[in-house]
Amino acid sequence: GNLCFLNPGFRETLYQDAKAFLSGVSAKERGVYMKRFGKCAWDQSAFQEGFFNIMPMDWFTPCHCDLCRERHQQPDKGGNIVWELGVEVARRLQQENIPGYITMMSYGHYTAPPPLEFPDNLLVMVAVSGPWEEGGPTQQSSDARVRAWRDKIGKKVWLWNYTNKYGARDLPGIPCFSHRIIPQYYQRIAKEDLIFGSFLESESDRFLYQYLNYYVYAKVAWDNQIDVPALLQEHYQLMFEQGAAEMQEFFDLLEDLWVHKVVANIVETPVGPTSIPPSSYDLWHKVYSEDMLKHFTALLDGAEAKTSGLAKRRVALMREQLLVPLQAERDKYLADSQAIGDWSAEVKVQSGQAGLVVDGQLSDQLWQECQVLYLLPAFNLKNIGEVCEVTTQVRVARDDEHLYLAYDCREPQMPLLVCEERQRDDSRTWADSSLEIFLYQEGGARQFYYQWIINAMGCLTDIEHERIGAKSISNLGWNSSCQYAVQRLEDRWTAEVKIPLAEISFNPDRPLRGNFNRSRYIKTDAPYTKLYTWSYFIKGFHAIDAYGILSMEPLQDNNLLQNGTFSAPQKGRTFGSWFAHQDDVATDNPRISLDQSLFIKDGQSIKFNNQAPERRLLITQYLDDQLKENTTYHISFM
Repeated sequence: GNLCFLNPGFRETLYQDAKAFLSGVSAKERGVYMKRFGKCAWDQSAFQEGFFNIMPMDWFTPCHCDLCRERHQQPDKGGNIVWELGVEVARRLQQENIPGYITMMSYGHYTAPPPLEFPDNLLVMVAVSGPWEEGGPTQQSSDARVRAWRDKIGKKVWLWNYTNKYGARDLPGIPCFSHRIIPQYYQRIAKEDLIFGSFLESESDRFLYQYLNYYVYAKVAWDNQIDVPALLQEHYQLMFEQGAAEMQEFFDLLEDLWVHKVVANIVETPVGPTSIPPSSYDLWHKVYSEDMLKHFTALLDGAEAKTSGLAKRRVALMREQLLVPLQAERDKYLADSQAIGDWSAEVKVQSGQAGLVVDGQLSDQLWQECQVLYLLPAFNLKNIGEVCEVTTQVRVARDDEHLYLAYDCREPQMPLLVCEERQRDDSRTWADSSLEIFLYQEGGARQFYYQWIINAMGCLTDIEHERIGAKSISNLGWNSSCQYAVQRLEDRWTAEVKIPLAEISFNPDRPLRGNFNRSRYIKTDAPYTKLYTWSYFIKGFHAIDAYGILSMEPLQDNNLLQNGTFSAPQKGRTFGSWFAHQDDVATDNPRISLDQSLFIKDGQSIKFNNQAPERRLLITQYLDDQLKENTTYHISFM
């Protein structure tokens, strides 16, 4: 959390710090110790000669004392507390004839000018999106805030703008060229005489994605009247010589796609206009499509054919740094999409009414007939060696009107479960030991999907979400009419859930996607949390395109290899249709065995433990006469 900005002791200490720094007192004399530097120092990111910055850190957490709590309930949400502090420090410095300036930023929850008189030794920076909202629906409100601050303090402000690949815009492999929109923004702002400078935040996964942005930004900052088209034409000619025309089209097209199709995708949502990147499908099928990448390739091929020497090498560099990563990300998406399409579960379908008693007990015959789904450590793509410390099984069934789900959450430490009794739709049910169900019915005009969170005490939170591009808009006020029950046993907790199909707009002619999670929270000396999930491919719990398919038809297995997931039990030296050497399985410490803690699917895998590097370990399956001449076979493994 943050310090209490209303605390008199804190305010006095801050003032004395400002006075000391602006008066030339060393950090050692003042006793300012910086842990990250390991010594007494004034942090140069906040303090430069003649300037002392007062700004809360990111992710501002308000103080919860009685006075602060009351102020944070006001219309300004406590934002004026920040400005009152800065104004007080600046005025006291003036009164004591201390030279220098206090600097602050309009940011976070304290963006609006407060009803205060500002002394002339307080300078204000204004954080607005900047170039990437140029021409969009939020541009006018951002411009108005800059004007309001200029008028408030009676002098020019300076800006903190964002052309950074961060958050929803953190899209690896996609260039963020903005070499025309950046100068357009700053030249327009300069005409109004609003600012005296700016900082352009610009994190990116590759330097060359920003190189041309930096070039034109620096040129326009130096000379607001510069002829930008002529500047860029000169750049292309000097860099690429005879290939200038093709490279200009290449760069301009990269900018058009990024600025107008990706970051400037403004969507009307319940919370107003929101910048939302396209969905992964639209990104790779409509924006950076196969035809578009072929066009990029043709442009670079044309430029390379026309050039020689250093210019030719520069074209090759742009191909290597801009086109190759873009193609690689698209190829990765297509490969993942194919794999996700194969990630499916067979739902046990029973005509009529299932007649299941929802009591949290899993003894009903229906569950014995269901495919068992095993949950994995979440985000296993990044942590492939992470083991399952406990087993979690999920089963899914359906009758004519309802979807049924059963959870079997094994737990050897039941007394240590972190779990609270909560009201319905408590926003922190997820913070308990709990299960989560996500269901998404494809085929609707809008992408609605649904979430149920049930903790081990049997408390429910249910939420309707709408996926818009790469973001989700949530409606906690939505209530399901599901039935559910939880049982807490000695070595596990179990749950049954009965969900009306009508609530999820079930359409038997379109795929029903789903994902199932478990949060395991245990009371230990250090906080302990482990998240488990069914879909191997998710990078976030709301990534609906990565959910598995819940098939209402029997799954067809066209694999020539039997027991490809090694789910069959071991019998002697056989693992289903696989054979191992007798010596490799006959010891107390076998070299080949089944492993139920580390697997991809079906709850177990085959484990090779080669204690003698010179020895060869193998398992064999004979396909007899199944392989045909002149036929290509695809072999995949995970």
